[in-house]
Amino acid sequence: LNEIRTRFEEESSVKLRHFLNDEWSSKIKVAFRRQDEKDKVGVNNPSLDYHVGINEKWKAVGPAHKQRFLQYQEGSVSALSAKKASTDDDVDVGEYLDHLKQNLFQSVEFGRWVGWLSSLGFPLGYRGRIRRFRPGL
Repeated sequence: LNEIRTRFEEESSVKLRHFLNDEWSSKIKVAFRRQDEKDKVGVNNPSLDYHVGINEKWKAVGPAHKQRFLQYQEGSVSALSAKKASTDDDVDVGEYLDHLKQNLFQSVEFGRWVGWLSSLGFPLGYRGRIRRFRPGL
């Protein structure tokens, strides 16, 4: 951690690889693959349909002629904890990411850790969006 802190102090940024534990990392990767398969996009399967992936949970952001992405509509579904009785196959990748955003990245503990890591003290605020970049678009 001291090496990360030193690098941040020198370069004003760091890239944390393998940040999430294996359980969460696997859940998110599987959910992304499942969503891409459902939308029929991904490796060797480009889509020319600019509306692919858009639904009540995911809205398109940006002009169609540039790097357009989907943004998850927070609060568009019930909390992930309410779905514990269902299988992981029923969970949208946005629900996993929203859960992490609300319960990890916006937590006081994470703020303290970032404050220590950055040497800047406790963060005064946060902002972030849950985005999905569709392969081929």
